[in-house]
Amino acid sequence: MRYQNNPGNIRYNGNFKGCTGNDNGFCKFSSLGYGYRAILVILNTYYDKYKLRTIRGIINRYAPPSENQTEYYISSVSRYSGLDSDQNLAKEDLIKLIPAIARMENSISITTPEVKSLIDQANSGGNIALSAIAAILALYFFLTLK
Repeated sequence: MRYQNNPGNIRYNGNFKGCTGNDNGFCKFSSLGYGYRAILVILNTYYDKYKLRTIRGIINRYAPPSENQTEYYISSVSRYSGLDSDQNLAKEDLIKLIPAIARMENSISITTPEVKSLIDQANSGGNIALSAIAAILALYFFLTLK
């Protein structure tokens, strides 16, 4: 399995935030959050640059027939995301495709809220947990000083 915190089996590109190296042509990410963030970056690029607005259009590019059983991939992403394969997606729908892509690429079972949380952590440099700890410590000291 080509995992290396790369739930979307993204080919190596040193320009992805959090990509720490190359593993047989695939990105190795420093955290799972960066791997999910990279999928979202790709999906946003497909949406904005290539004007791909449907699951069918996006997956035909993401998992081309030359390398995948693309029709099966499309129907699976549609089923897992709950979105029709030919409906025009809003940009905010793109994140709903990520758990389905991770499931197809690496048999990972994850929810959209979990993906959002991991991406948020990657975008903040992992400081969400530290912020929560700081808030708890501040509350503790506030309550003990009274």
